[in-house]
Order: sequence, then C-alpha cells, then structure tokens
Amino acid sequence: MLPRQERFVELLASGMSQTEAYLGAGYRCTAKHASKGANQLLGNPEVAAALARLQREAAERAAMSRDELVAWLCNAVRVPVGGIDEEHPLAQEVTRDYRGGEVSRVKVKSVSKMDAAKLLVAMLGWMKGERREPEGKAEMLWEEALREMGEGEKEDFKK
Repeated sequence: MLPRQERFVELLASGMSQTEAYLGAGYRCTAKHASKGANQLLGNPEVAAALARLQREAAERAAMSRDELVAWLCNAVRVPVGGIDEEHPLAQEVTRDYRGGEVSRVKVKSVSKMDAAKLLVAMLGWMKGERREPEGKAEMLWEEALREMGEGEKEDFKK
C-alpha cells in the first residue's frame, strides 16, 4: 500500500468520515471529489483488508470479557461510595465547584450500585429461579460478596 493509502486507512479507522480521511491523508481535491476518491480507495482489496484488520483489532482491544464485566460490576457494588475519587475507574463524571478562583468542592458521580446489582443478577441468571452455579472467578467474587452482605444483614438484625 502507498503511504497515503495507509494514512487514509488509519484516519478512517480512528473514526473520521471517508471524506475527512481522504483529505487528511494528503489527497488534494474538493470535498465532492474526495468522497469519490475515498469510495475508489475502499474498492481496492488491499485498502479494504487493511481497514478491516484495524477495525477488528480496535474491537478486540475494546471488548470486555464476561468475567471482566462481572468483576467490574462486583467492584461497583462493593466499593464504598466515599472510596471513589476522580481517578477511580468507577468515576463517571467529575464536577468542580469554584469559589474565589479556587476549587471549593469536587463532586464525583459513579455508577449506580443498584443498577450494577440488577445487571449482575440478570447476567448470573438469578431472576425467576434461573439460578446457576458460578462459572468464573468474577462470579465467585460475587458469590463471596453476597455471602458477606447476607452475614452483615443477619448481624444487624440481631442488634
């Protein structure tokens, strides 16, 4: 592949439109001609294969295994709300309040513990009597968390 074709593929795989990628790769023309040129490039089997490879690699990097998701959801349920700062992986939104040019308060929004628990229940098949045995390490962590929560509730009830 030629260097401009490689750049076109990289830009397209990064999320640019076909026209933007064509122009960004260094082809000099109007937007109308860039659209046609991009379509012609995508008709080239070598360019199409390179784009498919980059898209597949990106999807693999972004993919989360079932065990990874269960572990993340378990973490969302188990981590105390006060333990989530702006750098924590569970932080979804950070807002800073300013007073006199200084940060007076930092608010961190996290995933809903209840939503995480509901999704775990659904993923683990615990709805409507669909209970099944834990399959992976993450599911076993969830089992352990449920046992801990259940024991805590029993102790609270005795008090």
